[in-house]
Amino acid sequence: MLDFRVLAAAGDVLALRGEVDIPRIADENAQVEQLSPIETRLVATKEHEVCRVEGELRTSLRYQCSRCLDSYESLLETPFDESFTNAPGHEDAHVVEGNAVELDPYIEETVNLALEYRPLCRESCQGLCPVCGCNLNHETCNCDRQARDPRWAALEDLLSDDKPE
Repeated sequence: MLDFRVLAAAGDVLALRGEVDIPRIADENAQVEQLSPIETRLVATKEHEVCRVEGELRTSLRYQCSRCLDSYESLLETPFDESFTNAPGHEDAHVVEGNAVELDPYIEETVNLALEYRPLCRESCQGLCPVCGCNLNHETCNCDRQARDPRWAALEDLLSDDKPE
């Protein structure tokens, strides 16, 4: 929470460091299996009637690869930059009532926007076999994975070397 009165008493510059735990991020994003508490390294500055909070958010999380479904760890670092005011008429700032603003919803939004939508354990991930389901990164299979259009099946039978008896 950022209290504008505390900011004013600190000389209009205040360091905000700590950790925020928002487990809902992992619950609401299928690709995220686990999220560590978010480390906040922020600085609040006040200029006229606007309080600007900027800095960096950092957390480690466990993703599920969108191709092979294996879990892997990743570090997320993202910038944070929001402006707040309790005086109406500022287009670039969130207008809040009272002398304090809860930063958690804005931190949650910033982390949600920084998450990978289709995470990959590595760029060369081969995924799962569409026939038998084995993880092609760990084992090979002998399945025929060539896609065939069923509309051409009758012609394939004509061109086949196998002759019915």
